[in-house]
Amino acid sequence: AILLAPSVNLRERLHSLTDLKADSSYQTRVAAWHDAAHILRAYPFLGTGAGGFRTVYPQHRTTTQGAIMTFAENTYVQWATDMGAAGILLGVALALTGAAAAWPLWSRRDNATLTVASTGALVVAAANACVDYPLHIPLYAVTLGSLFGLTIPAFRPRSAGWRARRALLLPAAIPLVAAVALTLSWGHRMNDDTSGLFPRMRLPALARVLAWAPTYQYAWVVFGERVAEAGTPESKLLARQCFRRASECDPNNYRLWDHLGYEYLKLDARADARAAFDRVKALREWKQVPDIPEP
Repeated sequence: AILLAPSVNLRERLHSLTDLKADSSYQTRVAAWHDAAHILRAYPFLGTGAGGFRTVYPQHRTTTQGAIMTFAENTYVQWATDMGAAGILLGVALALTGAAAAWPLWSRRDNATLTVASTGALVVAAANACVDYPLHIPLYAVTLGSLFGLTIPAFRPRSAGWRARRALLLPAAIPLVAAVALTLSWGHRMNDDTSGLFPRMRLPALARVLAWAPTYQYAWVVFGERVAEAGTPESKLLARQCFRRASECDPNNYRLWDHLGYEYLKLDARADARAAFDRVKALREWKQVPDIPEP
């Protein structure tokens, strides 16, 4: 029924699976996963932090596409780059602990229907995680956590000593879990901006953004544009430094170089503009750029 569906978009999507290497989405994902290894080498132990992939990936990517990769489109790759080796070990420990805890339900066949259904859903989620990163959606994360809990049998401590220790540990665990959840959500919130947000920010707010994400090329561009509005020689010099920093954070983005070229022209920095447009032509030979004569 799916193959015979009348939807043209659906049929085209299914047809793309016959030749994945020719599919642009596949190419973008595979390139991002390959370049994520460079990020992991640069941030090996604790990673880039929650949601840091978007701001760190551009300076490590080898592709010349202008598209913004908000996430790695792979939960395992995203987890590794965000959390580093510590996160990888925690993820493996969580998976092994969950499997060990769920084994009694399978061996005793208690609540077989519920166990099979929840485990099957987890397997589907694990497969989907190979080509997507849905954990940043709160409802998805809560649902996945609930399914994970359904596969684990109820834990009934038998000793009075454990019950006493649990009474002390539980109040301490609640703020710890809340702190971790807030850290993860805030990290993704810091990178979940839109193109219309930064231009409305004042310079102190933009400076705080750069303090949080010093490799975010778009924040450097907007900061430079705002500084250049003053029109003084000092502000123009600072703006040029911001634009250069932006290009260092995303050196293979031809759209960024094209935008910077025109910004340099506004500052009457013809040498910088010419260099920017030369970089555009090196990355995309077909791109039309202004002809800036030599002085």
